[in-house]
Amino acid sequence: MARDHKKISRLGNIGEVLAEELLKRAGFLEVRNLNESVRNHPDADFLASRDGHTYFISVKARNKWTNKGDL
Repeated sequence: MARDHKKISRLGNIGEVLAEELLKRAGFLEVRNLNESVRNHPDADFLASRDGHTYFISVKARNKWTNKGDL
């Protein structure tokens, strides 16, 4: 079971790194990873702004090789 948790955690970390990069490419400014200040932040993964609006953004990474995207 611990092994599965490590796989899920690693997949989540990869998803967050990719999401941060995509947000910046999409023109979001001040992209802040909320999980860096509070582990597994309850509200969202990122706080970012664009065009004068602030957004809370959650990220879900899925493994396409599992049944129905289950982790």
